Amino acid sequence: MNRESRLDEELKRKREASSVSELDSSVYVTPKVEKQKKKKSKQKQSSYNSGDMTNSLEDNHDFITQMKKIKPRLDKLVDKLNTFNKKLENVLVNGDGSLQGAIKESLLKIKEDLLKSVIKSVEILEGRLFEKEQEVEKLKAQAKTLDTELTNQKDKNDKVLQELKNVDAKRQTYENECEQYSRANNIQVREIGDTNLRETSRESAEKVIKTLRENSICNISMADIDIAHRLPNKNNQNRDIIVRLRSRQTKSYILSNRKKLKGSNIYINDDLTKQNLQVLMCVKKKMTDEISAAWYSNGKILFKNHMNKTEMVKFEEYEHWINLRWPNSSPRRA
Repeated sequence: MNRESRLDEELKRKREASSVSELDSSVYVTPKVEKQKKKKSKQKQSSYNSGDMTNSLEDNHDFITQMKKIKPRLDKLVDKLNTFNKKLENVLVNGDGSLQGAIKESLLKIKEDLLKSVIKSVEILEGRLFEKEQEVEKLKAQAKTLDTELTNQKDKNDKVLQELKNVDAKRQTYENECEQYSRANNIQVREIGDTNLRETSRESAEKVIKTLRENSICNISMADIDIAHRLPNKNNQNRDIIVRLRSRQTKSYILSNRKKLKGSNIYINDDLTKQNLQVLMCVKKKMTDEISAAWYSNGKILFKNHMNKTEMVKFEEYEHWINLRWPNSSPRRA
């Protein structure tokens, strides 16, 4: 039995040696074959170029140069093959376990390198994310601050806007009062015959004086009148006459006696601003069921309500009266 086991071991060694020799022969066969091919190609090249000596010399020189370049590459290839052959011999001698261990070790190393790379990338991303979160928090704080400032500024703007509205209302009141004050000595006479489109100021004044005398309202002369003129209208017919009197007492006396014109087609009124006249007409016409009378006196619009109580229209209420709907008409569109 010992003899047979020895024979088996010797056969096994011979087989391993033969396998190694076969690998060596396979490794070294390739360079020999390549050299033989190169020799054949060289012979063919020389036979092809035998006709032209000049070209053959140049080609030989190029060929030698190329061979010099190729030789180091072939040497390197041979070295690599020898190294690979030695490693393969070690694998075959040591068995498959070493190959598996080498593969496992390589995989573990690759895994570790990959894990390190991933961890590093994650750390970088976490750092960037932290920076972004800090930036977001800063932006949130800035936005909150800006929102507070915006709210405060809006409140200030609202206050300023309200102040501007108050100032504008006061301005309108002042302008209306100033304009009305400039008309304090004026009266407006309507429906006095208008036959001459070129009627002079004196002619207009004389017609007013005559009307006042004939109706026993006031006995005035040209000395009581500062100026008189017709007011133009669309048709230039039956134009009203504006008379500026020199004395407010004379004006008050005329207005107090104008009721004597009742039944005639002639009317004497205070010379109102456009805004005052508009509001007075609104008070007279828009609420006839609650207001029995409305008039203008000493710079104020007055009216009597359904309880026969006299009230004054304040300038702040002008807009309310203007925006009221006219009777038997649809509301105005904005």
